[in-house]
Amino acid sequence: MSYDFETLFPPVGHRFWNSIAERGITDPGVISYGVAEMKFPLCPEVKQALHDCADAGYFGYFGDTEYSARVCDFYARRHGWMAKPEWVIQTYGVVLAFSIAIRAFTVEGDGVIIQSPVYNPFFNEIRANGRRVIDNALVRKGCRYEIDFEDLERKASDPRAKMMILCSPHNPVGRVWSKEELQRISEICLRNGVIVVSDEIHNDLVYAGEHHVFASISPEAEQNCVICTAPSKSFNIPGLVTSNVFVPNDELRERFKVEVSRSIGHFLNISGVAAASAAYEKGCDWLDELREYLRGNAECFYSLVAEKLPKAWAPKMEGTYLAWLDLGFLGMDESELEKFLIEKAGLFINMGNMYGEGGKGFIRINIACPRRYVIDAVERLAKAVNELDIKD
Repeated sequence: MSYDFETLFPPVGHRFWNSIAERGITDPGVISYGVAEMKFPLCPEVKQALHDCADAGYFGYFGDTEYSARVCDFYARRHGWMAKPEWVIQTYGVVLAFSIAIRAFTVEGDGVIIQSPVYNPFFNEIRANGRRVIDNALVRKGCRYEIDFEDLERKASDPRAKMMILCSPHNPVGRVWSKEELQRISEICLRNGVIVVSDEIHNDLVYAGEHHVFASISPEAEQNCVICTAPSKSFNIPGLVTSNVFVPNDELRERFKVEVSRSIGHFLNISGVAAASAAYEKGCDWLDELREYLRGNAECFYSLVAEKLPKAWAPKMEGTYLAWLDLGFLGMDESELEKFLIEKAGLFINMGNMYGEGGKGFIRINIACPRRYVIDAVERLAKAVNELDIKD
């Protein structure tokens, strides 16, 4: 490989790791498998762009008039989606984007459909804005999750349901939705007057199947959606809070812009734009190597789980870098399981219940780290489990 994915970054001792020490984990070999950011050195082309930005010494209000065209060119090359620059609106992060969409397209008391277990800010932003969560819970079938379309039809037909926040690819269950599945979602939502806000932040990190931008499904889908994207997961720059929101429909875009103006004004993050531009224009070779390395990490993880934790269940990761693991066989409640993971396995991991009722007994493991740490995580967990006296 031309790029370095074997060096842990930031290194142990960096202030990033203080959160582990605060939880009582003092082993210097333990890393965080929680928050969804990668533990690799930054893409060199992105790093150089930030150096160049600092050297230029300008951090004012200037907007890059060519930036939206660069974003569209990237999506044309990587995903075959021909978006228009005038569709692009920047926000400070994808979470803020769907919070803005909630306020732009619904009123207090309206319902917003989600598909749990799902990224916890979906719940938080809906409730914080005085809207009601409508849960079209995913169904566990075989080695993956599927959509309960009958339930989705029923819940979308509720006259209070005005919006659906789709997670595509899905965090944390790792599904990459097929074109057929997305078409059915679109048809149901169109039939019932439900706007689709598609969180596609992991769209470059797909290992099985193909990512389909929701707006590319059909002309009708294009006019009934908001596409939320960012370079943050693909290029590991979440702290630069630069996100690209596509709103193809003229009327929806104007409503979204009005709420953007109320929420954050028109200012851009000049460092974030510089980093994102470099990522989109020069970082694709790095991204390709990253994806292959993460594919290898996923294969390593599932092979080790099958060998060392045969009672656990993990759906195959089709996309993202977040493994989803069912430890329900341990028979522990959430507080017991978290204590066990920290004190016995020495693992700092996101607990599954934060993603909804269907996440109880699960953990979410970030495998975007040097492979030796993926191996270490499974071995630590297996050792701790084997030391328990578990009745069949």
